[in-house]
Amino acid sequence: LDNNLTAAFENYKRADKLSPLKGDFIYGFTGLCYDNGKYEMAIQAADYYLAHIQNEKGRSRVNLLKAKSLVGLGFYLQAVELLDNIEKTSSDAFCKVDAILTAGEIYAVNLKDFEAAKDKFARIAFGKRYNFFSMIAKMRLAEINIKTGDFSNAISLLDELENQEKDKDLAEKAVFLKAEIAFFTYDFKKAIKGYERLAKLYSSGYYVNDCLDRLRVLKAVENDTSAFLIADAIRSRYSGNINRAVAILEKAAGISYSGAYEYILFNLASFYKTANMWEKAIRACEKYNTVFPEGLYIDRSIYLMAEIYFQRLSQPEKADTLFKKLLSDYPTSPLIEKARLYLNKIKSS
Repeated sequence: LDNNLTAAFENYKRADKLSPLKGDFIYGFTGLCYDNGKYEMAIQAADYYLAHIQNEKGRSRVNLLKAKSLVGLGFYLQAVELLDNIEKTSSDAFCKVDAILTAGEIYAVNLKDFEAAKDKFARIAFGKRYNFFSMIAKMRLAEINIKTGDFSNAISLLDELENQEKDKDLAEKAVFLKAEIAFFTYDFKKAIKGYERLAKLYSSGYYVNDCLDRLRVLKAVENDTSAFLIADAIRSRYSGNINRAVAILEKAAGISYSGAYEYILFNLASFYKTANMWEKAIRACEKYNTVFPEGLYIDRSIYLMAEIYFQRLSQPEKADTLFKKLLSDYPTSPLIEKARLYLNKIKSS
């Protein structure tokens, strides 16, 4: 795939002609291209398949790969049109569900059309046939409701997901999001109980570190001004309004006496990165490192700076120095392996 896609495609076509299972090699090649981010070739292979193979199930799945490749290239409306056609015409239940969910993701993430996204997810969420897929759709509906401030409907969906036993990851996420809603609405005592509950039930879970961070903050600043500002900032970021989130956290950073000052300084750097404010993120990390040289987030701050220098500011020498500092000074950091991968990239670049 890395050397000569065109030659690989020709070989797959020849193999397909020799095989009694017509289309299987081209379908496999299409999926391989999509999985490796070779979207243009995936579309080319899909078009070849569709022009030569009449297998209905195969055509649905190839069209699905083509639609997802269009998403990868930023052709969102064309992808939605193709996905809608799969939903209407395919007899493959898996493809229909995948097409609906993928269209919902495009509306929610890329087109920011939350009503259209909710319509798509609702078709799966409340269908009796879809089982696991319905739970995924309900979670996406809950997340959209949180983004748009419809907390009541979000909680109703999250209660159901929290209490189901088929998928512990979804149950954990439901507990976390319910605690986040309490945080966003300034019910700090309820938020603390929610975060503590998750930490107890899912001690090695995906969200446990976020919960422990929130608990440290809330127990340090409960009901003072910075607690409200932090809640507003995180809610704004969750809703996709990163510029508002940055502005709020900058205001919070002016409260140097806050018990959450360390948390605010580091997260301000992280927010700057999310907002593509690379130089500001670097300066915020430098300030954090100066004020809290033995701080809780010091390894993350060094890593964040190094990553920005390498990926965004094209300064591999500075990145190299910082990644090596992380390895030498913080050998137990969970970011060590990622730092090593970056050092290998820098060495080979």
